[in-house]
Amino acid sequence: MEEITSDSGQIEKCKIECLYFAHKGWSIVPSSSRRSWMEPTNGHAYKCLPLAIANQMGWVILSPTDFTVEWDGGEGLAATKVTAEDENFAKNCSSHFGHGIVTFILPYLFKTNNNIALMIRGATNFWIDGAQALDGLVETYWSNYSFTMNWKILQKNKPVLFKKGDPICMIIPYPIRLLENMDVVYKSITTEPEINEAHSKWGAYRRAFNADPNRGDKWQKDYFIGKKCPFSPKTEENTANPHITKLNLKRFDEFRQ
Repeated sequence: MEEITSDSGQIEKCKIECLYFAHKGWSIVPSSSRRSWMEPTNGHAYKCLPLAIANQMGWVILSPTDFTVEWDGGEGLAATKVTAEDENFAKNCSSHFGHGIVTFILPYLFKTNNNIALMIRGATNFWIDGAQALDGLVETYWSNYSFTMNWKILQKNKPVLFKKGDPICMIIPYPIRLLENMDVVYKSITTEPEINEAHSKWGAYRRAFNADPNRGDKWQKDYFIGKKCPFSPKTEENTANPHITKLNLKRFDEFRQ
């Protein structure tokens, strides 16, 4: 699988190949912007664009059945008991490492372009009561090995439920050399007078808005609409470019072979 680059050497388009061993009962779909805990906020949580975009930044693998996990606090494999509602998937979730860690065996092997790895983690801004997803980075651009998704049970003798349809794993493409190639700068904001002045004015504007007892359901849309300065008209110069308010990821099942 060759990397597609522009004249500048920057990656323009990449590919993830999902090679499945089985797919009956399993789903891998673009992650939704929506979360059940955000629904009761009367839409306010969805007005936080960084939150909503982060929710969508990858694909999620959904649990094919209910799995109930209980850990007695011990270190051995037998200390963690897993029950699958559908016995056809009983071998897909087990205690493999001990220490209250439950392992999901996924029916997929992923391949990516050169130097593009996959961040493997729990779905962004989603949690399972009583369990913590464990992150991993897999070098899928060379590896011919499948990987597992692991969760740490947090409390002993408390049943933890992974419900059918819950996202048990999220995959996010990640350039393997990105972090090491980042130059970092640390300096006082006063060394950038224009930025400092703009931020100070925005801070006062924000505080006054938050303190207004009559603001009702009004909200400041400046970041949401990509407006660089709230005190200037939304001209081309005052508009972020590029600016995203939604991600449209391709679906794997539309390209099944």
